Amino acid sequence: MIISNFSQFSDLHVSVLQELGNMGSGGAATALADMLGTPTDISVPIIKTVGKAEATVLINTLSSATISELITLSGDMKGHLLHIIPFKFAEKVISTYFPGTVINNAADLDEMGASVINELVNITSGSYVNAMAQLTGMFIDISTPGKYADTASAIIGTCHANENAFCFVNNTIIISDCNQKSNMLFFPEFETIKILMNKLGIEC
Repeated sequence: MIISNFSQFSDLHVSVLQELGNMGSGGAATALADMLGTPTDISVPIIKTVGKAEATVLINTLSSATISELITLSGDMKGHLLHIIPFKFAEKVISTYFPGTVINNAADLDEMGASVINELVNITSGSYVNAMAQLTGMFIDISTPGKYADTASAIIGTCHANENAFCFVNNTIIISDCNQKSNMLFFPEFETIKILMNKLGIEC
């Protein structure tokens, strides 16, 4: 059977995406642990396949009242990584370098704090895609972090116009000593994943 969108994926296809998420989030968590000098953990990645309208609602709901930064993937793997960073998670990271930092809302994030968060996003994104590249043999490059007033439009507007279903891998990273959690949402483009599946010998 020829698959034309994410909504037709089987359990086998989903398990491959989950393994990608496991590898990626594991790499990102290790990088964060090195950055903070404290243990980190990950949860089991959650895979969701949704239509455009539901994708818009989910993205905007998850990214509200957080620091949200978007990374674009290019090369052999095309898609996006959306970092959804709660204020207290950001506070924990920033206070590692600037003790006494308090982040209760976006207005509390000054230039120095923003630079730490950008570094966090760069390091964890790079580690995430490097882990996926090792698993798949694909070359994957990443953009610099970008902030958008409408994150959903930034993601959906750059995907192929004929895609009517979106898939994302929700990865949770946990700072163990304070149980602060942050999410990385991996939005792959369908054609990229189709190529990957075929490369692995999985009909797609």
